[in-house]
Order: sequence, then structure tokens, then C-alpha cells
Amino acid sequence: MTTVNDSHPEEEEGMIIDNGHPDEYETQHTSSEDSLTPYANKTLKPDDQIRMYVMREAKAKLEYGSSVSEIEEHLRNAAALIGDELEELFINGEEVYFAGTKEGSGNGEFPTLRTIPLFVTADSKAHCEIGLTNAGGYRGCRRCFLGGTYVPEKRHYYYGNFRYRYRYPVESRTAVSNRRYGLQVDAATSEAERKRMSKETGVTGECIFYRLYDLCGFDPVNDLIIDAMHAMILNMVKTELEVHLLADLGPNADLPIEERTPALGGLLDRKMLADALQRMEWTTEMKDGRIPRLNLQYHGKGKLGHWKSEELGKFITIAPVILRGLIPKQAYNCFCLLSEMHHLVFSERMRIEGWQPEHLDYFKKLLWKHAIMFEELYGLSSCTENLEYSLHMPEDIVRFSTLDNYWCYVFERDSSVRRATLADIQLA
Repeated sequence: MTTVNDSHPEEEEGMIIDNGHPDEYETQHTSSEDSLTPYANKTLKPDDQIRMYVMREAKAKLEYGSSVSEIEEHLRNAAALIGDELEELFINGEEVYFAGTKEGSGNGEFPTLRTIPLFVTADSKAHCEIGLTNAGGYRGCRRCFLGGTYVPEKRHYYYGNFRYRYRYPVESRTAVSNRRYGLQVDAATSEAERKRMSKETGVTGECIFYRLYDLCGFDPVNDLIIDAMHAMILNMVKTELEVHLLADLGPNADLPIEERTPALGGLLDRKMLADALQRMEWTTEMKDGRIPRLNLQYHGKGKLGHWKSEELGKFITIAPVILRGLIPKQAYNCFCLLSEMHHLVFSERMRIEGWQPEHLDYFKKLLWKHAIMFEELYGLSSCTENLEYSLHMPEDIVRFSTLDNYWCYVFERDSSVRRATLADIQLA
């Protein structure tokens, strides 16, 4: 498979689009003729408008049993609203009012600002939906042409072979190659052919961002940012801790800690971890917010209870101290690599002074070493697309500097406010 080098110019001026979750809201279906009217005159952000449209149309289609292709078409129509507004903001701009310019710019007009989208940040599922790439398929990585391995027992593709791939990297995707494949998929004459081409290329169509690619050089491949909060904290850290370390001990319960293996069960005694967290002397800064604690009486879904990114972030900070002697050495070393990456990514010094080449090289080595150790310890069937995506985070740092410039923490904190706002809007 060959690609064409992308020589399109890049212009940078920021705009961030967050992802919403349609299934979290109660909505009411209306006919397609008035599908946009309920919020046409509302003062909503573009992503809120998209979310409202997707909530109603996609949910209604699911309820009425329509095909997946029909639902995808409604999602595309909703996403097209983003392209319309961004094109308008780039071409015509928006008149703005600044304090002290009540009379306008001298001729009775207010200054006009034009914006150029720099990147889009969201979780991986949202990126696949708006970027029209496969999520978890054979070509499951939206940054390279890596082919996954199908595991029949899990009925899922997994992405491993990290030790080999460190020496022999997989070919990277470009905007030009993805666009070519997207056009080929859109031109498919049958649903079966469309699915076959999507599986082979990892692309499900030409996404709306190619309108911005032609207009201002926005790259639909490299400008869809891999979010550190979702990829590292809510996936890598949580999965390794909850799914592998805190799984049911099984036969490992009767073995010495160093003789425990993932093939027999979990590696960490939940009660021992709860006691260690209870004895932990938290600093004043750590006490500001939610502290990671384990409720042994909790029997709901997951071994961590209601831990969010805040608890997981604080835990990974002190994990080398907490886990020492509680899990086998190989698992401990693997988890400590995550802790070291977390210290690097969330370092106040890095955020202020910026990343230097030596920092980036160190971060790359940490990511690859962790991926190799993780696969060799827990097996291929544990290597999901999120582990693969983590290897591409250094590329975003090169393009857009420190990860806190574009991670989703700000939008996750704001989500409760937006949910309340949307709940108050009566859909026709």
C-alpha cells in the first residue's frame, strides 16, 4: 500500500471541538423537515447544535430499526453543520465588539475576525465518527496502516508485535491517501463492497474536514488530536489497574506474590491495596479534590468503584510507592513506566518551559518500552487500539507542543454545565 506525501500548507489559529455523548440525553423525535428548527434561533455553541441534531436523529433511527448506513448518513448530515460554520468563519468572519470601540472602526463598522481551525480534540470514538475511520477494525489505527490480529475468542482485533515494530515502523497515513480511500469507499456500488473496502483501508468515507483541507490546509489525519486524558488516564492506567492487576485472583491467591501470573488471574489483592491507600498520608495539594479510596463493600461494575480521571491521576502519581511489594516485579516495572510517563506529561515545568528534543525522545522510549512489556506480560488480546494510539502522542507534541494545550480535561469539567443547559431546551 502506497501513500502520497502531503504538501498542503498549514495555517494555525486555534479552534477546539469537543465530543458529546448522545445516549446520555432524553430526546423527542420530529420529522426531518423541521429537524433543525428547534435550535435555529438558540444561542448555542456549534458542538451543542451538532449534539442536539445527532441525539434526535440517530436515536430515532435506532428506535425505528433503520440500517447502520442510514444512521451513518444522519451523522454525516449533522457533522456537515460543523463544516458550514467553520467555512463561514474563515471566509467571511464574524463582526466583534471590543470594549472602547463603541463607534466601531471609524466608518461605523466593527472589526471582523476570521478563524482557522488548528485541531480537533476528543476521545478516539468521536474522532472515528467525525473523521470517518474505523474504530477497532483490521486497520484500526487512524495514524498508520497497521493491520490488527483477529482473536476469535474475543471477536475483536488487537494490535501488538511492538518489539518488531519498534525496529521496523509501519507506514504512516496522510491526508491524501485517506482522501483517496474515502472517495473509493463512497463510490462503492454495494454495501458488501463498501464494508470490504472500509476493512482493507480503515476509512469509511470522505470526511467533512477535507473541505477545510482544501480551504486552509487543515489535516484530517494529523490534526485530529489523540487526547492524553482519554488515551493515558481513562484507558491505559484504568485498564491495566482494573482489568489486569485487580482481576479476581483465582489460583494466584494461594501463590507467593512473585509467582503470580496473569494467566491464572489477577495480580493484586484488593484488600491489601485498600489498606495501603488508607494508610497513605496525602499532601495538602492531593487533598484538594477527590482522593482515591477503595470501598470493599462495592460490588458494582468494575473493581475501582466510581473512580474518575482525578482519582486515577492521583493514584498513578503515587503508584510506585503504593504497589511496591504488592504485585510481581515484572508487573510493577510495567506499571511504573506509566507513572513515569504521567509525571512527564503532567509536569508543571514541561508546561511552562515546553518540550525539548531530549524530553520527546525519552517520552517515546517510555511509550514503546511500556507497550513491549505490556504485550509480553498480558498477551496480545490485551493490546487494544488505545495502547496503539498512545505511541502516536509524541507526533502531536511536535506539532502542537505540550499536551495540556489540547487535552479534554477542561471540556469534561464543563460537560455537567452543558448537560443542564441542553436539558432545559425543549425540542419541538
